[in-house]
Amino acid sequence: MGTNTPRTVDLDHRAYYLRCAPRQSLCVVASPDGEVTLIDLESGQTKSVPRLPKIQDISLHPTQTVFAVVDANVGTLSIIDLNRSHHKDLGIPELRTSENAQCKPAFIACYFDQTGDVLWTVARLTSETVEVQCRKTDQWSVVGTVTVDDPFEATHCSFHDTSRSDVVALWMAAGQNGQQVFWITKHLHSLRVELEPFLENTSPPVFSPDRDEYLVVDELHSVCKYPFPTDRKLGTCHSKWRKQDFFGDSLCYLDSKTALVLTHHSRVFRIGLRAMKILDEVIIAGHEPKPAEEYYPRLKGDYGICTDISYFTRAGNTVFFVYSRESEGGPRHWKDTLMLYDVGSLVSRPTQRKPDRR
Repeated sequence: MGTNTPRTVDLDHRAYYLRCAPRQSLCVVASPDGEVTLIDLESGQTKSVPRLPKIQDISLHPTQTVFAVVDANVGTLSIIDLNRSHHKDLGIPELRTSENAQCKPAFIACYFDQTGDVLWTVARLTSETVEVQCRKTDQWSVVGTVTVDDPFEATHCSFHDTSRSDVVALWMAAGQNGQQVFWITKHLHSLRVELEPFLENTSPPVFSPDRDEYLVVDELHSVCKYPFPTDRKLGTCHSKWRKQDFFGDSLCYLDSKTALVLTHHSRVFRIGLRAMKILDEVIIAGHEPKPAEEYYPRLKGDYGICTDISYFTRAGNTVFFVYSRESEGGPRHWKDTLMLYDVGSLVSRPTQRKPDRR
C-alpha cells in the first residue's frame, strides 16, 4: 500500500518523547537530554524551548500551551506556561501514603488527562512500591492517592488513555524482567487500582477511538485484541515470519476495522481487526523496505530487509512516523525527522503490497 506525500519536520535533536494536543494543533517533542521543540501542526512552524535539565517524562496540556516535566536528575515536577513564560516548580512529591519511605522521594511520570482538569503523577516510594497521585490543575493540589505494588522494581512507568475519562492505564516496564498494566480509576475523593491479569508482559494498551476495546503486543510478539473491561481475549494476529521478523511495540488504530503495526525490522503493516489478519504492507515513500546495509553502511553484508523508521504514534487524525538522520559521532549525535500523515491516507488503498514470506 502506498501513501500520499507527508508533512515533514526536521528536528535538531532526538524525538524520544512525542506528546500531542490535537484540540490546539500543538505537539511537543523532547529528547532525554532536555532539548524541547514545539510544533504547530497546522502551519508546521517550530519553536525551540530553552533547554531543560534531563527529562524523565513530559506531558502537554490538551487545551493550553502548558506542559508538565519531570527532572530526571532530582525527580522534581515543574509546570511550564509558554505564553506567560511562567515556570512553577512543584518540587519533590509529598508521599502521603507512607511516612517512612525507603528511598528519596522522586517523581517518575506525569500525564495530563484529556479534559485538562487533572494531572496524573507517579512517585517512587520504595524499590517495590510507587504512589499514583491525582492533582487538580486549577491549584495543582493533590486530591487523591493510591499505592501500587511494583513487582519488577520497574525503571519505567507511563500513563495511557482508555475509553473512559475516569480511568487511565498505568504501564510498568522493567525490560526483560517484565511488564504489567494497572487500571487507575478516579472517584470523587479517592483512587482505586486494579491489576489487569490479561496484560502481563505486553506493550501498553492502545484503545479504539470509538469503542470499548484495545490492542496490545504480547510476549509472543502477537497483536492481541481485548474488550474493556477485560474478561477475555477477542482475537490474535500472529507474525508469519517466525524468527526472521516479528511485531514490535508501535501500534495504533486507523479506524474500527483496521490497525497499523511496526515490526522489529521497522516494516509497517495494516491488520484487519475482524479476522485479525495482516492485510498488506504500508510503503512509506523514501523509506521503502530494502537491505539493512543500504540504510546503515556500518552493517555492510547485512541483507535483511528493513526500513529506517524508528517508531510511529497516532494523535487525533495524524500518524507521526519518526526516523533518524545519521551523522558522524554515532547515535548520540543523530537527529530525528517527523513525517505527519493524515489517518485517512493510511486507511485508503491506492496501491497494495501483500506481506511476503521472507
